[in-house]
Amino acid sequence: MGADMLLAIAASPRMTSVGSDASVDVLCTRVKERAAAAASEGDLETELYPELFEDSSGRAADLAADALTSWLRNGGLESRDVAHVRIGGREYIATGGLSWGDSPTDSFSYVSLLDDIHAFDEPLP
Repeated sequence: MGADMLLAIAASPRMTSVGSDASVDVLCTRVKERAAAAASEGDLETELYPELFEDSSGRAADLAADALTSWLRNGGLESRDVAHVRIGGREYIATGGLSWGDSPTDSFSYVSLLDDIHAFDEPLP
């Protein structure tokens, strides 16, 4: 059995004041809204994130929002295992690496989940 290369890429939030408390609050509000929408549409696949959803018991949207907001508030977007890249004039966040069946980075599941719920596909107000 060999290692696999795993990459997670999500749209980066587009906002005016990067790193301020107000901006983190706006990010967290968007994440909560998108997690709830994804769960109600049946698009939140908790089995893909066992480390984030140990006991979903019907609370998948709340658990996703809690995990993502905690990660964002603790500097997740600025962690050393998250790269900020520009492709075709659009900003993205990316993380990844070699995996032997586990997450290749601490941020991998969070970035994947942000992409799955389409958290930042649209500009923030």
